[in-house]
Amino acid sequence: MTKLKKLELVWIIQKEAHEDWIKEWMDLILAPTSALKYKLHISLFILGGYKNPATVSGTQKLLGEHRRILKHYNEPDLNEIIEHQVEHRKGQTLILACLASPWRDPVRLAATSKLQLDIDFQELYFEPV
Repeated sequence: MTKLKKLELVWIIQKEAHEDWIKEWMDLILAPTSALKYKLHISLFILGGYKNPATVSGTQKLLGEHRRILKHYNEPDLNEIIEHQVEHRKGQTLILACLASPWRDPVRLAATSKLQLDIDFQELYFEPV
Protein backbone atom coordinates (compact mmCIF):
# COMPACT_ATOMS: atom_id res chain seq x y z
CA MET A 1 0.00 0.00 0.00
CA THR A 2 1.27 3.46 -0.92
CA LYS A 3 1.43 6.19 1.68
CA LEU A 4 -0.90 9.11 0.96
CA LYS A 5 1.08 12.26 0.19
CA LYS A 6 -1.61 14.70 -0.90
CA LEU A 7 -5.34 14.83 -1.39
CA GLU A 8 -7.01 17.60 -3.36
CA LEU A 9 -10.77 17.93 -2.96
CA VAL A 10 -12.69 20.09 -5.43
CA TRP A 11 -16.14 20.91 -4.10
CA ILE A 12 -18.72 22.79 -6.17
CA ILE A 13 -21.77 24.42 -4.61
CA GLN A 14 -24.52 26.40 -6.32
CA LYS A 15 -24.87 29.16 -3.71
CA GLU A 16 -22.68 30.50 -0.94
CA ALA A 17 -25.44 29.74 1.59
CA HIS A 18 -24.90 26.03 0.85
CA GLU A 19 -21.67 26.27 2.84
CA ASP A 20 -23.80 25.78 5.92
CA TRP A 21 -24.76 22.31 4.64
CA ILE A 22 -21.16 21.19 4.08
CA LYS A 23 -19.41 22.98 6.96
CA GLU A 24 -19.74 20.06 9.37
CA TRP A 25 -18.23 17.62 6.84
CA MET A 26 -15.40 20.00 6.06
CA ASP A 27 -14.65 20.52 9.76
CA LEU A 28 -14.62 16.76 10.29
CA ILE A 29 -12.19 15.95 7.49
CA LEU A 30 -9.96 18.92 8.34
CA ALA A 31 -9.82 18.15 12.07
CA PRO A 32 -6.32 17.70 13.51
CA THR A 33 -7.34 14.21 14.64
CA SER A 34 -8.36 13.23 11.11
CA ALA A 35 -6.18 10.64 9.38
CA LEU A 36 -5.79 13.17 6.55
CA LYS A 37 -4.27 15.82 8.84
CA TYR A 38 -2.39 18.31 6.66
CA LYS A 39 -2.49 16.28 3.44
CA LEU A 40 -5.93 17.50 2.43
CA HIS A 41 -6.49 20.74 0.55
CA ILE A 42 -9.96 21.89 -0.49
CA SER A 43 -10.88 24.07 -3.45
CA LEU A 44 -14.43 25.25 -2.86
CA PHE A 45 -16.14 26.72 -5.93
CA ILE A 46 -19.24 28.86 -5.44
CA LEU A 47 -21.17 29.31 -8.66
CA GLY A 48 -23.42 32.19 -7.60
CA GLY A 49 -25.78 33.43 -4.96
CA TYR A 50 -23.01 35.23 -3.11
CA LYS A 51 -23.86 36.40 0.42
CA ASN A 52 -22.20 39.76 -0.18
CA PRO A 53 -23.63 41.47 -3.30
CA ALA A 54 -20.30 43.28 -3.75
CA THR A 55 -18.44 39.97 -4.28
CA VAL A 56 -16.94 39.84 -7.75
CA SER A 57 -16.79 36.62 -9.76
CA GLY A 58 -13.20 35.41 -9.84
CA THR A 59 -12.44 36.46 -6.26
CA GLN A 60 -10.51 33.93 -4.16
CA LYS A 61 -10.11 33.64 -0.38
CA LEU A 62 -7.72 31.41 1.55
CA LEU A 63 -9.44 30.09 4.67
CA GLY A 64 -8.90 27.85 7.66
CA GLU A 65 -6.52 27.73 10.56
CA HIS A 66 -3.87 26.12 8.38
CA ARG A 67 -4.99 27.79 5.14
CA ARG A 68 -6.06 24.55 3.49
CA ILE A 69 -9.31 25.84 1.94
CA LEU A 70 -9.25 28.00 -1.15
CA LYS A 71 -12.67 29.51 -1.77
CA HIS A 72 -13.32 30.50 -5.40
CA TYR A 73 -16.23 32.68 -6.46
CA ASN A 74 -16.51 31.30 -9.98
CA GLU A 75 -17.07 28.18 -12.05
CA PRO A 76 -14.12 25.76 -12.00
CA ASP A 77 -12.15 24.79 -15.06
CA LEU A 78 -11.99 21.12 -14.16
CA ASN A 79 -9.76 20.24 -17.09
CA GLU A 80 -7.22 22.83 -15.93
CA ILE A 81 -7.41 21.53 -12.35
CA ILE A 82 -6.77 17.96 -13.51
CA GLU A 83 -3.89 19.10 -15.75
CA HIS A 84 -2.29 20.99 -12.84
CA GLN A 85 -2.65 18.08 -10.41
CA VAL A 86 -1.23 15.58 -12.92
CA GLU A 87 1.70 17.87 -13.74
CA HIS A 88 2.60 18.32 -10.05
CA ARG A 89 1.86 14.81 -8.80
CA LYS A 90 4.27 12.65 -6.87
CA GLY A 91 3.59 8.96 -7.19
CA GLN A 92 0.34 7.21 -7.92
CA THR A 93 -2.72 9.31 -8.66
CA LEU A 94 -6.42 8.58 -8.40
CA ILE A 95 -9.06 10.86 -9.84
CA LEU A 96 -12.35 10.11 -8.14
CA ALA A 97 -15.45 11.81 -9.55
CA CYS A 98 -18.82 12.28 -7.91
CA LEU A 99 -20.47 14.96 -9.99
CA ALA A 100 -23.77 16.23 -11.30
CA SER A 101 -24.48 15.82 -15.01
CA PRO A 102 -23.03 19.03 -16.48
CA TRP A 103 -19.64 18.38 -14.85
CA ARG A 104 -19.38 14.60 -15.21
CA ASP A 105 -18.50 14.26 -18.92
CA PRO A 106 -15.70 16.87 -19.03
CA VAL A 107 -14.05 15.32 -15.96
CA ARG A 108 -14.37 11.81 -17.38
CA LEU A 109 -12.81 12.96 -20.67
CA ALA A 110 -9.94 14.84 -18.97
CA ALA A 111 -9.22 11.99 -16.56
CA THR A 112 -9.40 9.13 -19.05
CA SER A 113 -7.00 10.96 -21.37
CA LYS A 114 -4.40 10.59 -18.58
CA LEU A 115 -4.79 6.85 -17.96
CA GLN A 116 -1.61 6.02 -19.88
CA LEU A 117 0.30 8.07 -17.25
CA ASP A 118 -0.42 5.52 -14.50
CA ILE A 119 -3.42 7.49 -13.29
CA ASP A 120 -6.53 5.70 -12.12
CA PHE A 121 -10.02 7.08 -12.63
CA GLN A 122 -13.09 6.01 -10.69
CA GLU A 123 -16.57 7.40 -10.95
CA LEU A 124 -19.05 7.14 -8.12
CA TYR A 125 -22.64 6.73 -9.23
CA PHE A 126 -24.08 9.14 -6.72
CA GLU A 127 -25.32 12.42 -8.09
CA PRO A 128 -25.45 15.28 -5.63
CA VAL A 129 -28.57 17.40 -5.89
